[in-house]
Amino acid sequence: MKITNVECSILSVPLKRTLGNSRTAYNVVDWVVVQIHTDEGISGTGHMGSMGYQKGRGSRAMKSVVDTELKEVVVGKDPFYIEKIRKDLWAKSYYYGQKGLAYWGISAIDTALWDIVGKATGKPLYKLLGGCQDELPVYGSGIDLSWSLEELIQEVTDFVEQGFKAVKIKVGKPDYREDLQRVKAVREAIGDDIHLMVDANQAWRPAEAIQIGKRLEEYNIYFLEEPVSNNDIPGMAKVAAALDVPIAAGEMEFTRYAFRELLTAGAIDIVQPDPMRNGGITECMKICTLADTWNLPVTSHFYIELMVHVLAAIPNALYLEYIQVFVESLNEVIVHPVEVKNGMMQVPQRPGHGVEFSKEGFNKYRIA
Repeated sequence: MKITNVECSILSVPLKRTLGNSRTAYNVVDWVVVQIHTDEGISGTGHMGSMGYQKGRGSRAMKSVVDTELKEVVVGKDPFYIEKIRKDLWAKSYYYGQKGLAYWGISAIDTALWDIVGKATGKPLYKLLGGCQDELPVYGSGIDLSWSLEELIQEVTDFVEQGFKAVKIKVGKPDYREDLQRVKAVREAIGDDIHLMVDANQAWRPAEAIQIGKRLEEYNIYFLEEPVSNNDIPGMAKVAAALDVPIAAGEMEFTRYAFRELLTAGAIDIVQPDPMRNGGITECMKICTLADTWNLPVTSHFYIELMVHVLAAIPNALYLEYIQVFVESLNEVIVHPVEVKNGMMQVPQRPGHGVEFSKEGFNKYRIA
């Protein structure tokens, strides 16, 4: 089997409502779809997500690096030689950056290759990766810092009513006392039996994170995500050492080497890989093995449709993240909608990763 072509397209889907965190806000998701075709008629897909206020923002650059730099490395190769192709892509991107946009593209290509292997063998991806469980717990997650307290309470109580046993909200308001009020209100609304996570999106300096984190611990927080800059590993380690609440991070890192630095510094307690940024399925599995070596659990960042396979193939899986608005956006352009019932997700049994983009989605939302 040989790869004959690589196609990259952008589908831009408006969100039903504006989402916000301590860094920015979003009202559109661009799905950058990479399709890899073979001479045996089997095709695989990988995808990237770019969020913002403008169609094409970021996504056109993602498409460009695939079209102009990475595609030529892949065509003509045997798709089963995933590690070989990754090695060649890594070497190709040496001079223009082995992180950032290049690694987004490499991640999508890697995911598409695994999809081809799954389809060729007739196996769902998680069984190819090792297979550990057939369903996973999910937590309801919001990008909700811009929402009123009433809207926030409505969101988390909706999750609980749907059967979720864990929820996550954003923090990072200019006045941290408002964060405390919102967390207190959410805890009172959902009760003591629901796990409550909070995500600061790197809003604080280490001293602030320790001060605010100690106050947040009063509300029985399950984990605190990204309290400080991902570039400040010593600062993150100080926060982790000072607080009892577990620290989660990793979504902004590009390789397993970055996770090695976080782990050796003792900066995180919960590992959060992202298959779009961290390097695709292959690199995510290596990151999960690193986490297991440190005896730490793994929870996903976003992209539940792919991470369900990764977490189902490892022994140290904790939770899948479910962001309803983003899932609704993806469901607009795929054939088999993502489904979560009673706070659990069954691992799809279709060959490959099972994410198939629809002709209708392409016709309605394609911009490039």
